[in-house]
Amino acid sequence: MWIVARRVPTLRATAALSSWLFVTVRRLCHRLLKQQQPVESFDEEAHFGAMESQDALRLDLTNALAGLATIYREVIVLVDVMGYTVPEAADSLSIGLEATKSRLHRARSLMRQQLSPLDR
Repeated sequence: MWIVARRVPTLRATAALSSWLFVTVRRLCHRLLKQQQPVESFDEEAHFGAMESQDALRLDLTNALAGLATIYREVIVLVDVMGYTVPEAADSLSIGLEATKSRLHRARSLMRQQLSPLDR
């Protein structure tokens, strides 16, 4: 309620008060829920089993990336692995924004096809 009382003067339309109040309370409830999530105990077998599956996934991803053409591999590594934004990747590759988006879309589609369990 303190947050609501503090922020009411910034509200532009009084008709929006109920929806604004609902969104504010919902956000606070989500924040409280995240804070109260129980901590799971450490299960060694599950942990090492997950590590093995992560190693297998890492190998599958590496093989799928290696199977891509260079123009697709470059853009997907820059955006999805290194965390570049699409405009940053476009600048880095010295190509247009639309070309970068197109290559990224195609690269992701090819990766999905290669990693699809139906193909195995």
